Amino acid sequence: MDPHKLLLHGIEVEFPFDPYPEQLHYMKCVIESLQTGNNAILESPTGTGKTLCLLCATLAWRRAEIKQRAEKLGQNIAAGGAEPDYPLGWNGGDARPDQEAQAAQQVPSAPRIIYASRTHSQLAQVVKELKRTAYAKDTKLSILGSRNQMCIHPEVSKQTNNVAMIHSCRNKVNKHLCHFYNNVENVRKSGSFTNEILDIEELVELGKKRSACPYYAAREQSKDADCGILLTPYNYLLDRKSRRANNLEVSGNIIIFDEAHNLERICEESASFDLTSMDIAKCITETGELLKAAVKMSETGIVPDGYEAGESSALGEFSLQELATLKALFVQLEKCLNEVPLDNFKKRLSKPGRYMFEFLAPLNITFSTHEAVIDLVDKVVSYLSTLSNSFQTRGTALQKFSEVMRVIFSATGGENPALPASLVTSHHATRIMMDELSKFYRVNIREEERKPTKSSWGSDSATSSGSTQRILSYWCFSPGYAMRDLIASGVRNLILTSGTLSPIQSFTCELQVDFPISLQNTHVIDDHQVFVATVKKTLNQRRLETTYKTRNDYKLAEDVGNLLVRISETSPGGLLVFFPSYVAMDGYIRRWEEMDRDIMRRIDLRKPCTVESRNRNSLKDSMDKYYSDVAKPQGASFFAICRGKVSEGLDFANDNGRAVVIVGLPYPPTKDPRVMEKMDFLQALRAAGGDKVMDGQKWYRLQAIRAVNQAIGRVIRHRYDYGAIILLDYRYAEHDNLSELPKWIKPRVVEFDDAEKALRRLKSFFCSIREKEKVRLSLAAKNGNPTNGVKAIKPNVALASSAGDSMIFGAKPKKSDITSSYFAKSSNTSTKKDRSFLSIPKANAIADHIAPSVIASSMSANACSGCPTTSKRKLEDDTLVPIKNKRKTGAVSCFDVMQSTDTKKTQHEDKAAPASTHSVSKISREMHICDKLLDDQRRGVAKKKIKLIPNKPVTSTPEIIEIESDDKPEVVTNCDTDGEEISLIRGKLQFLLSSVRETLTKEAYAEFKKLLTCFSKADVSAIALKLSDLFSGSERSRMIFRAFVRFFKDKTKAEEFSKKCEEYTGRRPVGY
Repeated sequence: MDPHKLLLHGIEVEFPFDPYPEQLHYMKCVIESLQTGNNAILESPTGTGKTLCLLCATLAWRRAEIKQRAEKLGQNIAAGGAEPDYPLGWNGGDARPDQEAQAAQQVPSAPRIIYASRTHSQLAQVVKELKRTAYAKDTKLSILGSRNQMCIHPEVSKQTNNVAMIHSCRNKVNKHLCHFYNNVENVRKSGSFTNEILDIEELVELGKKRSACPYYAAREQSKDADCGILLTPYNYLLDRKSRRANNLEVSGNIIIFDEAHNLERICEESASFDLTSMDIAKCITETGELLKAAVKMSETGIVPDGYEAGESSALGEFSLQELATLKALFVQLEKCLNEVPLDNFKKRLSKPGRYMFEFLAPLNITFSTHEAVIDLVDKVVSYLSTLSNSFQTRGTALQKFSEVMRVIFSATGGENPALPASLVTSHHATRIMMDELSKFYRVNIREEERKPTKSSWGSDSATSSGSTQRILSYWCFSPGYAMRDLIASGVRNLILTSGTLSPIQSFTCELQVDFPISLQNTHVIDDHQVFVATVKKTLNQRRLETTYKTRNDYKLAEDVGNLLVRISETSPGGLLVFFPSYVAMDGYIRRWEEMDRDIMRRIDLRKPCTVESRNRNSLKDSMDKYYSDVAKPQGASFFAICRGKVSEGLDFANDNGRAVVIVGLPYPPTKDPRVMEKMDFLQALRAAGGDKVMDGQKWYRLQAIRAVNQAIGRVIRHRYDYGAIILLDYRYAEHDNLSELPKWIKPRVVEFDDAEKALRRLKSFFCSIREKEKVRLSLAAKNGNPTNGVKAIKPNVALASSAGDSMIFGAKPKKSDITSSYFAKSSNTSTKKDRSFLSIPKANAIADHIAPSVIASSMSANACSGCPTTSKRKLEDDTLVPIKNKRKTGAVSCFDVMQSTDTKKTQHEDKAAPASTHSVSKISREMHICDKLLDDQRRGVAKKKIKLIPNKPVTSTPEIIEIESDDKPEVVTNCDTDGEEISLIRGKLQFLLSSVRETLTKEAYAEFKKLLTCFSKADVSAIALKLSDLFSGSERSRMIFRAFVRFFKDKTKAEEFSKKCEEYTGRRPVGY
């Protein structure tokens, strides 16, 4: 068997790569579901190739099913079990000979695969994956999109409102006025739309090229018997009306919901609505204006102004009595809504679902009359849509009312397959429907302020923000209600899959569907590719509690901001920061901008910041800005909210998303009427004996965890991606919250009580992974392997180069510390001990002179200073040994050396070092020696002389650096602070260095030494900002900060630094 042909449960699956164990497990579950007809719920993390696995497994099973059925009928199917390719006519217009038609009737059929995802962009990704498989050549595909995506008519496509576009399209099609639609049949006969797999963009491009409507061509193709897979958005499946409109036959077919983590919410929303008093007022206006126009035309025979675009015959067809009755109905509806008594304190009324029919009874809208009302409203909407243009859209409020009526009466026999139409009018059936609606629905009437924003239906929801309006809500709180209707339609089996379905048990409980086959897959990445941390305390050792109650805590906001500043300094590439809501995000940003030390400015300086807008139309501009910024060396940051577009619908692979930070737990707003009703609904069900129903509090908590799971999924997007996940809140460490995280995340979580330790580990993680990536990419380039994708280099295989540099990328790291898994340089003749992790040669008495922490920082500028793993690297260029030269010299000025541009390097420093060798810069050596002498003075150790001797012989005399440690720091006896500042600015350098050591913590001093390496090259403003961060505590710290003006010899730079000192500390350096 071919290496990429797999035999899974007796089905031969062709997979384009050598699969990972996780992918094999996933495909086995899919095939088991298809063979047994059982429902399956499958969770596999993003980056494991689940879409590719899903397509290969389902299409392989379908191919085998066709072959098996053909063999039973004694027919010969094309080689390999390919689907029969019989030319089918369009709309019955392409008749075949009788013999061929009879043979076609005997061709065995197999269940069709209906593949649903949330958005058109996700469906386009499915098409892209399908093209990579061996099944693309013999699989007929149809993709159902909206007119917004697929219409190419120059007039219809310009409609800004969806309702107007639909009716305008239908009007032209019915009257044969759209030549694109008229040309569909001829183009389909030529096979243009069926010869290859096309996504929506390619369909539109082909439609323009052949002057044929891609929208209707795709729908006609979906009717073909040999269409094996049908791609569709969620709402086309879940909404009964959409299933009928698109001829979606689900009986006997397989339905796959990809990205199903939002399925329960979408099921509820598809069966719910909100109708405002403003919507009703617009219905009155639209109906009244049409009534006036109809009356005028009946009296004068002249089409009124504003109705010229429509047809006079259509306007004359309206009955004046019907229009007057319809307007009176809306007036009475508005009156009834305003007269409903509300709770004086809560300003709302909550009732079971049956109350909706009691509310509509005075309007004579019942099970027997609602269809006549809907038909009349649709007739009015259809006419008004012909009058719509780019400046004015008509009929939107009436269209919404029509949809509302359909939702309310969806339980009738014509809509509910579980209830025969013959029983609709019976008293018993009515009582059954009432009981169902009371069980699954809640009616909520409340009073709220009008918002001057546009609704999703394209109409203004208010004309002024000062008045109030009433809202009639009919909410479905049982996702299983919509799913039950779908399954009752005869679905063969259901497969739900996503990267973040956890916790699965509560998910299936909400859907009220049995899933005998369940999978929670692990990730294909290795442990060292992701760092997950929960941080319980701030840098000031204060408990990190970012709740609604602490949202106005100014000090906590500052602590969170300082943490983000530090994280932005440490993480490379893109930094994604998610907040619980827009209100929380806006509050933090406002406080950070108001602070004396502008935190937002500091973050923006390090990583240019993009903030997610409430306006969805501006998302593309925000993403373009972010992608442009993140491509720069310093990277970029993106502030967004959980449950938003950025957290769920966008891809941040590779450097676009190296770190994800979640600030707080994104609980739904407790005062939201729908949230309160949902919790009360669940509590009532549980009290009534629903053992399998979760309580309201648990549901509320799981909504936050699911939002977190979806947001953190932005960081790892493929096998060789890597990144960090930082959870900023002490509550993440609680067992209930940790246990609900995805299976692949839970074992990798590290809890930190100290934020400083978490930051050090974060820095160490990125230091380690960058080195590993360099080796992996170099080896991949040598071997000609791709660097990413679903399958590039087989996991758990040691990768070694002939040059001697080696590391294991896929193998499990040592238990001691995954970030310390470095290989020292080795050769073909080295021993086993030398090739082990971190084999460090002995230095000549190096431990007698310099501490290991100093060695860690003595790397070149390319190495990451302060990284714990760096301390374990070996120094092959130079070795430090003691000497007995007692000649005295003056103190060495590190800053003077740094500003010297003509410092001559020795011969061994000019040589190019190997990839695994790290040279020690002259600046760093001098600084470490100064540090060592200062440490000796504190411990009372006698002075030593240190000589630097190269390992390899050189022609020139080795450089000798000698430090005289007898000079004691100058003691300032003047109690005047200006006198001490003058000593710091103009006194001996050693006094300043000792003051720095006494002032800074160990970690801050490591950052200070790192800053020194780029002191002469960096911008003055950047240096001032970083120094101000280090020396921002006491007045003495600020004094030391100002003293650094001494190192700017250029007067212009000195003046600029002095201004920055005045900005950050309130005064300029003494004498400047």
